[in-house]
Amino acid sequence: MYRKKDNQARYVQTRKDQSSCPFCEKESELLKRELTYFNIWLNKFSYDVWDHYEVDEHLMIIPKRHLNDFAEFSEEESREYFEILKEYSKKGYDSFTRNIHSKIRTKKHIHTHLIKTNDKRIKKLIYRRELGYIETEF
Repeated sequence: MYRKKDNQARYVQTRKDQSSCPFCEKESELLKRELTYFNIWLNKFSYDVWDHYEVDEHLMIIPKRHLNDFAEFSEEESREYFEILKEYSKKGYDSFTRNIHSKIRTKKHIHTHLIKTNDKRIKKLIYRRELGYIETEF
């Protein structure tokens, strides 16, 4: 999972400017779907590459309550969460969540990435680790 230079720069700058949880603040233009316990958001800083393919759409499943881990889900939240995963899996989305102990998890508010790729496979990828972005050729 990687972002291209401009996308990564916007992401890094926004993280520096944040003082509160971005998932608790609502940005209505990014809201794709509202459910009982979760919202489906368009990722403002989507990945550009996932598993060696170009990303077409990058959504996130975000609980309405500020929760840090799956263990905090109620039974109702767990049911709704897995219904969402099943639905989007049927539509061709991959899902990904960092665990609470992850060294590189950037948000304490648990969330799951839903990522749909297209058929454009990477021919060349250069990762600029010191800058945190990639250069690609499809």
